[in-house]
Amino acid sequence: MKIKSKSEKEKESMFLGLITFAMTIAHYDQKRKNDDKMPYAIHPMMVAMNPVTVLNKVLWGLDLLKARTAALLHDVIEDCNEEDLTRSWDYLQQHVGSSGLFGKELDVPEGANRKNRMLVRIINYCLYMCGINHRTGDVGMMTIGDDIEDIIRELTVPKGDHPDGHYKEGDKKARKAWERSYGRMAEMSKLALCITFNDKLYNMRSPMPGRDPTAAMMGYGEYLDNIIFVLSSKYGIAVEGSIADDVMEAIQLHRNS
Repeated sequence: MKIKSKSEKEKESMFLGLITFAMTIAHYDQKRKNDDKMPYAIHPMMVAMNPVTVLNKVLWGLDLLKARTAALLHDVIEDCNEEDLTRSWDYLQQHVGSSGLFGKELDVPEGANRKNRMLVRIINYCLYMCGINHRTGDVGMMTIGDDIEDIIRELTVPKGDHPDGHYKEGDKKARKAWERSYGRMAEMSKLALCITFNDKLYNMRSPMPGRDPTAAMMGYGEYLDNIIFVLSSKYGIAVEGSIADDVMEAIQLHRNS
């Protein structure tokens, strides 16, 4: 593994700071469902930065940077609109500045995936302004922003009818069952699995008031158990011996149900 220079570490830290700023602006008026006084942005921050979960134990280098960025932005596509992303862009332009490469406007053509493309442009702009190469190949080819957007799409639960028929619109029970299923986890990339682990761990530790705590723990146990199994069986990453006691408690509840 290549050891990063001080300059590279500073650039990555500055980039994650800018992405956190952009994400916070995008979610600016949203609150957590379990606490109407808690800014929503607290959740993706902790998903990305929790230092004692699998994200930081099994990833490193560019993979870790991509995963942390995707974790910070993982709910933007699902919960924010184009106006929210435009506001983030405008704040970045106001406080960081425009560039000759990206221009001053969030200029993205109309289309079905316009919001996704807006997010890719924000990510690549932040990389560029922090002195990090945002391209993964030749000019005009894929970018790091595209890679991160791919991960976010893995994490985003389709609204309405599932395109592959796993649930119908309005069938919350079927949608939740698909969300935490082994079949879904088996299709996820290593980075998406690590982010999902951190995401569900945060939610498990911030329970919704009025819900059956045992049933909720069993549901999270199924989620986490499937993630751990796929990380081991598909990617050869063994994490079960180093996870927190409350995770094992939830997994045992699921396995004994």
